[in-house]
Amino acid sequence: MDVECTRCGCSWDGESGYYHCHGIVQQPCRECRLEAKSINYLNNRDSILEAQRTAYYNDHKANKAYHREYQRSRATQATA
Repeated sequence: MDVECTRCGCSWDGESGYYHCHGIVQQPCRECRLEAKSINYLNNRDSILEAQRTAYYNDHKANKAYHREYQRSRATQATA
């Protein structure tokens, strides 16, 4: 299935996995890349968000402790 970009006219060939324009394989334009990213995000939204949540909460206590110490060190530097 070929999907054509409305901006640059390149076509995405799902079978080969490449963008091509007039039979020449080329890099997609910015709009094509953003479309592909948004389609991927929409198709895999739940798994992406779950991975972000687990990464955040795995080190949540360590991150809080690090930032607390960082703020304390900045406060002592400001008063010195």
